[in-house]
Amino acid sequence: MSSPYKYLFGPVASRRLGLSLGVDIIPFKTCTYNCVYCECGPTTRLTVERRSWVKPEEVLAEIEHFLARQIPTDFITFSGSGEPTLNKDIGWLISEIKKRTNIPVSVLTNGSLLWDESVRQALYSADLVIPSLDAVSDAVFKRINRPHPALNINTIIDGIVTFRREFQGNLWLEILLCKGINDASDEIERLADAIQRINPDKVQVGTVVRPPAVPGIKPVDKEFLEDVVNQFGDKAEIIGLPAGSKKTSEKIVSDNDIINLLRRRPTTAEELGRAFDVSPELLAKQLYQLQQRGKILVFQFEGNTFYKVK
Repeated sequence: MSSPYKYLFGPVASRRLGLSLGVDIIPFKTCTYNCVYCECGPTTRLTVERRSWVKPEEVLAEIEHFLARQIPTDFITFSGSGEPTLNKDIGWLISEIKKRTNIPVSVLTNGSLLWDESVRQALYSADLVIPSLDAVSDAVFKRINRPHPALNINTIIDGIVTFRREFQGNLWLEILLCKGINDASDEIERLADAIQRINPDKVQVGTVVRPPAVPGIKPVDKEFLEDVVNQFGDKAEIIGLPAGSKKTSEKIVSDNDIINLLRRRPTTAEELGRAFDVSPELLAKQLYQLQQRGKILVFQFEGNTFYKVK
C-alpha cells in the first residue's frame, strides 16, 4: 500500500514532540540557510523570498483526510525539506488546521525571518514554535549557518526576541553545536546572553547525530553538552533520542512510507523502528530488499548505519 500523501509524513516518533505528523510545504532544500550540519544535505535553493511554493488547498485536503482516519497524533508539525516560513501560506494553513482539530500545531523554524512582522503574525496561531540559534557572532554565524547574504544575525536575534514578547504560545529555542565550529567558550557565553534576552520556555541543546551536509563536521561529546546545559540554566536540556515504545509485531509498514521518510532525512533502522512502532529486526529484511532493488542506499556515519533514498 502506498502513502496517500504528498505533503504529509508520519506520524513519526519525534525526539521532542512524541508522535508528530510532519507537514512539508517547501520544495526540497529551499532554505534561508545552508547549514554545514543539515541532515537533509546542502541547500539547492538559497532564498529569502516568501511565496506560495505549493498549493495550500491541496495541503489542507491531505490534513483533512488524515484527521478523518483518527490516527493517534501528539502534534501536527510544519517541518521537512526546508524553511517552512518561506511559504507565505503557512499562517492560513495553521489557522485552518486549528479550526478542524484540537491537536496542537508546532513549527520548526530556523528563526531567520522572525524580524518580518508578516512572518511573526503568520505563526501567532501555532501552539509551539521552535526557532534555532546556533551562533551570535557574525563570523561563526556565517561559518555554521552559511546564510543568504541579505540576513544579519543581530536582526535575526532581535526578531526572535520580538516574537517571544508577542507570541502567546510556547517557544522553545534549539541550539546545535558542532565540534570546532561554534563550541568556543566565548561563543557559548554569547549564546547564554542571547538566551537571557529571548527568555524561551525551554532551551534544547544538541549536536550532530545524522550525516551532515558538509563531510567532516563532527559532534561535540556528551560531557561538553552537559557543561553547556549547566551554563544555559534551568530551562536547558540535552535533546536525546525518542523514548522507546512497545513494538507491535503485527504492524506492517509499506515500502512507500519508509521511502517517504528517508527522502527527507537519513535514518537508522532503530529510528525507523521508533517512527513506525515496529522492531528494527522486523524492518531488516524490508530494508535489505529495498537496497537490493536500488531504492535506498546504506552508508556509515560515526559508527552507525544509515539509510537514505538513492
